[in-house]
Amino acid sequence: MKRRLRLRRFALKLLFVGIPLCVIVIVGLGVWLGVARSRSVTLPAPTGQYSVSRTAFDWTDQSRVDPFSTSLKHRELPVWVWYPSLSNQYTGTIPYLPQQWANLYEKEQGIGSWLQQNPDRVHAHAATDASPAPGSYPVLVFEPGLGKKPFDYTTLLEDVASHGYIVVGIFPTDSTDVVFPDGRMVASVNAARDGMAPEQLINVWTRDTRFVMDRIVDLENQAGSMLAGHMDVARMGVFGHSFGGATAAEVCSEDSRCTAGANLDGTPYGNVVQTGLRRPFLFLRGDECAEGSSGSDCQNELKSAAAIINSEPTDHYALEIQGAKHFNFADLALTFSPLPRLLGMIGSIDGGRGLRITSAYVTAFFDRYLKGTSESLLNGPANDYPEVRFLAFPGSG
Repeated sequence: MKRRLRLRRFALKLLFVGIPLCVIVIVGLGVWLGVARSRSVTLPAPTGQYSVSRTAFDWTDQSRVDPFSTSLKHRELPVWVWYPSLSNQYTGTIPYLPQQWANLYEKEQGIGSWLQQNPDRVHAHAATDASPAPGSYPVLVFEPGLGKKPFDYTTLLEDVASHGYIVVGIFPTDSTDVVFPDGRMVASVNAARDGMAPEQLINVWTRDTRFVMDRIVDLENQAGSMLAGHMDVARMGVFGHSFGGATAAEVCSEDSRCTAGANLDGTPYGNVVQTGLRRPFLFLRGDECAEGSSGSDCQNELKSAAAIINSEPTDHYALEIQGAKHFNFADLALTFSPLPRLLGMIGSIDGGRGLRITSAYVTAFFDRYLKGTSESLLNGPANDYPEVRFLAFPGSG
């Protein structure tokens, strides 16, 4: 009996002490998350010779019915364009996102927004709708990873544009939440996000990209367009991250307007894996799938990439950034993002350093094949970037 009483008293003490302690821990965690996600973050400044501006479009493919959405009759895509602009028009930083997009970002995260950076506290560098810098520039079409948006790669896209490129980022409607200029918000759907076989979904994204390439040509020839006369549509490349990188390879295999392409840490899918690729192509990946990896996902990625790399002609590259993981290619590497770090999706390399390396090699690759410049960075290991391991490059086999 006495033992039971002692146990009861002990349980009551634990209860009286434990509940307040749990409350303190929960409140403390909430305060810490609130402070951490609200810290001010300024993305690395572009390193090229040009200032950068950004403009937006809403393009509808009247020839295609949207295969997923019940609210859209035809395939409709928000598109953002980063481009070289006049250096004397703007200096300083700007908000990361327009307010409608920031609101959508918070809404789609839900309670998970507490584990993500507050977008209102992030600052980028591209002005809005500034006059383009004089000249005509090669065009790069960019596809994000599945579930992601072009602005998730702002650091990379601003930097590439600052080196004399017009970068056109596609928002893959239905595969991610989007907001159109008139305020309409269209949520993603499972079938376009993770409920469809990759070989089927990549056909949709490939058609999206080729449609956007059509519109780029139209825009270049459109009287009164701010970008008319500045887009060198004869020098066009395609690149992307993850599933967007897979899309880039498929587009480059189908469309002769793709002069060269690049895949950032994506597993190739589609016909290109069987047919090979006759255009210059860069694979730039993290170190999750080092040669010899036994995981089935890694084996599939390495096998599919090798099929493309080994196809003729052989202006194909495979590079690995040591210490980088899947989301080191996005702005997540620079912002408050504890869950991807905990899950090992962001590696040990400094976030800014990883993105600087990515931009350097992406820019060098397109400089060689779209601008025709001699780029020693692509010839083998470089002292400036010891983290980069060359797995394959022309003449290495």
